[in-house]
Amino acid sequence: MAGVHPSYIGRLERADINTSLDMIDAIAKALDAPIYLLFIVKSKDKQKELALNELNHTLSLQSAQKLQMLKRVINEILYKGC
Repeated sequence: MAGVHPSYIGRLERADINTSLDMIDAIAKALDAPIYLLFIVKSKDKQKELALNELNHTLSLQSAQKLQMLKRVINEILYKGC
C-alpha cells in the first residue's frame, strides 16, 4: 500500500515515527480516502477531540497552496520559538 512496508504504517499508527505530508497524501490515495480522515482523533478529552476533528474538517476544505502555507507557519511557531 502506498509503496511502503506494512511495518512503516504500523509505526505511524503507534506514533513511533513522523512522516511527510507527501507520504500522508500517498497513504490517503492508496486508501481512496480524503486526507482529513487520517487525522480523526479519538480522545478521552472530548473537548480536545471535537476541536481537533473540527480543525481537520476545516483543513480538508483548503487548497494545497493554503495548506503548505499553514504548514510553514505552524513549523515556525512550534520549532523556531515564535
